[in-house]
Order: sequence, then structure tokens, then C-alpha cells
Amino acid sequence: MSHDETLQEINDALAKARLKEMQEDAESSFTIYASNMSLSFGRRNPLPPTYFADSSEVWSAMAEKDRRCAGLRDANYLSRHPELTARMRAILIDWLNEVYL
Repeated sequence: MSHDETLQEINDALAKARLKEMQEDAESSFTIYASNMSLSFGRRNPLPPTYFADSSEVWSAMAEKDRRCAGLRDANYLSRHPELTARMRAILIDWLNEVYL
């Protein structure tokens, strides 16, 4: 077996492992998203009161829109972005929470 063939086999094995990791990551992300989505429908209104709108009506409208659009989302959208790992997304969410709070 030549050096080039060995390198090609290694690259193929790495690509297969990366694809498997991406698929598992996308599946776990979708499962987490789906479980969070189902919980959000039954949750009480987390929105603060406002002077310009009834927060319970806004929350109901948001939940209804989410229910209607849930089937339109691509469950595998993360597989198109292999560089966005679960760890990187967790870091981003933590950072967003820190900035927001």
C-alpha cells in the first residue's frame, strides 16, 4: 500500500467519524429542542408586564405561532454546519446569558 493510499484511508476514516459525530450531535440537539419546545407550550407566561400590550396575549400568540411553524423547521440544519459543535453552542448560550443578564 502506498503512502498516498494510506493517507486516503485515514482521511476517509476521519470523514466517516466526523459525519457520525455530526449526525449524533444533530439528533441530540433536535431531541433537546423538541423537548424544550413541548415544555414551552404549557409554561406559564414568562413575559414581563408592558404598557403597550397584554403580555399574556403576546405569549399566547408566540406559542401559537411556534406550534404552527414547528413542522416547517429543518431538523437537520446543524448538519450543514459541522464546525458548530454541541460544546460551541453551549458556550454561545452561556455567553448570551451573561451578556443579557
